[in-house]
Amino acid sequence: LAARVSTGRDFPTGMINPNGPGRVLMLNCEDDAGDTIRARLDDAGADVAMVDWIDGAKVGEREQGFQIDAHLDLLEGHIAKHPETRLVTIDPVSAFGGDKDGDKNHDVRSLLRPLAEMAMRHGVAVVIVSHFNKSSGASKAYRTMGSIGWTAAVRMAWGFAADPDDESRRIMFPIKSNIAANAGGFAFSIGEDAHGGVALAWEHERVAVNADELLQPSTGGAMTDEMAEAVAFLQAELAHGGKRASEVRKAAKDAGITDSTLARAKKRAGAVSAKDGMNGGWRWMLAPKDASRENLSNFDSRCDSSGLDDFDDPEDVQGIPV
Repeated sequence: LAARVSTGRDFPTGMINPNGPGRVLMLNCEDDAGDTIRARLDDAGADVAMVDWIDGAKVGEREQGFQIDAHLDLLEGHIAKHPETRLVTIDPVSAFGGDKDGDKNHDVRSLLRPLAEMAMRHGVAVVIVSHFNKSSGASKAYRTMGSIGWTAAVRMAWGFAADPDDESRRIMFPIKSNIAANAGGFAFSIGEDAHGGVALAWEHERVAVNADELLQPSTGGAMTDEMAEAVAFLQAELAHGGKRASEVRKAAKDAGITDSTLARAKKRAGAVSAKDGMNGGWRWMLAPKDASRENLSNFDSRCDSSGLDDFDDPEDVQGIPV
């Protein structure tokens, strides 16, 4: 996201970026700026001269760790000096909360309200990052660590989860949206570009997902009616031979089966994945009934690098140390 904003490129799946290049302001306390964040920006084709990194606040002669409640005026002053700023990312937001208690709804809202008002004054988007808690039985809205206020106060919330059936595939799914209709989620795969850097290959079509189900661990117990229907669908769909994965997903969507349910049903139905040639896509098929686990190893190769973005050589990226 930061790379696309910094260069003015369009967003994945055909979404237009009408604003042109914009400056990005990053706060991150979990990853090193030099060996991790800079490398990821380069891999993503960012114009790092348009990316600012804040790792502290200078108050008088003292340098302190940046905190939203105590140093918001400094953040706003920086944005005012750089009116081309379009995006602020805070990762994770709980690390920059200062004296506010992230488990208390009132504290969370009193922390985020001034931040939102500042964003409105300067026309910037603020993306805050959090993690899921371990409450596997809770609804998606209650899965964010800390108070429900983190989810309630923002206008849009998205979650990310691994596809339970494909280690290289990730699902980006909506948790809430107050400013747009819920049109489903997105999917992407993680691979390498031509230079050995990390690249994301976004799928062109949106995916229908059940977020609450996607966040639940697989129990392996009795099937629900929804799961039984998905298993029966797959077994019938693949009964006469393998099909392209995209065709199976589209047929499942037309039948009212979500991507997350389909992925879990795949194992129960006895279906496996196989690459359709070196440069081809993926196919789903029913495994032979007498196939051993060892014989299935050829089917479930995970790294499909076809179609990945060919980013520019990092040496060609204009940049300054961040």
